Amino acid sequence: MAREKTKMEISKAPPHLNQRLLAVEVRPQRIGFAVFEGPDRLLDWGVRDASENVRPPELIGKKIGILMDLYLPSATVVRQRRVRSARLCRRIETATRVIRREARQRAIKFHTLASQVVQRSFANSATKHEIASRLVERFPELSWKLPTKRKVWKSEDYGMVIFDAAAAGLAFFGQPPASVK
Repeated sequence: MAREKTKMEISKAPPHLNQRLLAVEVRPQRIGFAVFEGPDRLLDWGVRDASENVRPPELIGKKIGILMDLYLPSATVVRQRRVRSARLCRRIETATRVIRREARQRAIKFHTLASQVVQRSFANSATKHEIASRLVERFPELSWKLPTKRKVWKSEDYGMVIFDAAAAGLAFFGQPPASVK
C-alpha cells in the first residue's frame, strides 16, 4: 500500500514544483500557451492569434493579461526563439516584451528558457511530433489536439504551438530554479 505524503513532506519539495505556471510559445503569427499546476497537472491550453496585421501588441498584451488574471500564475516562462528573418525576429521580441510587461504589472515572475534546455529535456525524442506524442502520454487530455505526423512538404500544424508551450513548461519544471533565467 502506497503511503500518502504528509504536509511537511510536500512543503519540502522545491518551491518551483508546487507553483502554477503559464508557459508561452511565441510565434510570428500566433501564441500558444499551457497552464500547469506543478509538473503533473495541466489546467488549460490553447492558441491565440498574434498576427501583427490583425492584433497589435496591445491586444496581445490584453489576451495574455486575461490569462494571467484568470489563472494567477506564480511564474511565466517563454522559450527563446531564434529566427533568421529580422522582421519576424522583431515581431517575436515585441510579443515577448509585451508578455514580460504584463507579468511585471501583476508581480508574476518572468523567465526565459533557451531552446536547448527544452531539447535536452526530451533528449530521446528527435522530432517535434515525437515530443508531442510523449506529452500526450503524460497528459491524455491533449490527445485530441495531437496533429498527424507532418509530411516534409506540409507546413506545421496550427496547434503544434500548444505542444511547444507544454514542452517548455515541463522543461522549466525539470530544471533547478537557479539554472532558469
